[in-house]
Amino acid sequence: MAFFICQEAGAQAPTDRAQYVHDRVVEYIKQSANRPIAVGDTFVGWWPNPVLYNTVRRTADTVESSLVRLDTTVGTAVAVWKNGRQVQVNVTWTHGDSTSLRLQVTASDGVVTFRGTVDTSFSVPSIPWAIADYGMDDQLVPLILGLSSGVSRQVTVFRPFPRKWGVMTVSVRRTNDAIFADLVNGPGDTDHWIITLDGALVRVTRDKYPNLERRPLEQTSRMADYVRLRDKGKGGS
Repeated sequence: MAFFICQEAGAQAPTDRAQYVHDRVVEYIKQSANRPIAVGDTFVGWWPNPVLYNTVRRTADTVESSLVRLDTTVGTAVAVWKNGRQVQVNVTWTHGDSTSLRLQVTASDGVVTFRGTVDTSFSVPSIPWAIADYGMDDQLVPLILGLSSGVSRQVTVFRPFPRKWGVMTVSVRRTNDAIFADLVNGPGDTDHWIITLDGALVRVTRDKYPNLERRPLEQTSRMADYVRLRDKGKGGS
C-alpha cells in the first residue's frame, strides 16, 4: 500500500495537508510493521512521494532504528556504542512472516564476529567503521559525530542485507546549532546530512537523486528542527 500526494494546488489548507500526511504515514507504518519496531522519531523518504519510513530511538550509548519499505519489508537494528565505536549490533530483516536476515555482531579484542544467517569474523578495520544497512543512516550518526570538523576522512561501512563493505569519504562541519556532513560515495554521488546537536538526523539529500529527500514526518517535533536548519547545509534548497 502506497499513497500519493497531489502536487496541484488543491482546496486543502497547508495545515490540513500536513495532518493528512501525518495520519496516512502513521496508518501505513502500523499496517506494514507486523513486528515491533523502534518507538521514537519518525522520518519519511520522499521521491517525490513517500517511499521509505524510518523510526529511531536514541540513548547515550544505543541507536535503535527501523526501516519500513513499500513492499512491506521491515528492517530493524539495535547498536550499542562505546568510546565512539560499535561493540554490539543486532540486525533483523523480514518480509511478511519470513525472516530474510538475522545477525548478532560483536566487536572485541580487535575482532568483529557475526553470528546468525552469516557466521564469520574478521579483524577490525584500520579506518573508522560501522555496521548499517542502506536506508538505516541513523546507525551511522555516532560514527559521524566522532569525526573531526573540517577534515575529510575515509570510513568503511558493512551493509548486512547485501553483505558487502563500502568506503566513503566524509567531511563534517560544526556550527552553533547543527552538524553538517557530506558523505562522498563516488563521483557525482554525495549525500548531505543535517544532524541536530542532540543527534537527530533531520535531513538527508543526495546529489545523484535530486528528487530524493529524507525529512521528519509532518506534525512531529523534529519538523521544527528541519524547517530551522534545512537551508543551512550544502544540500539546502
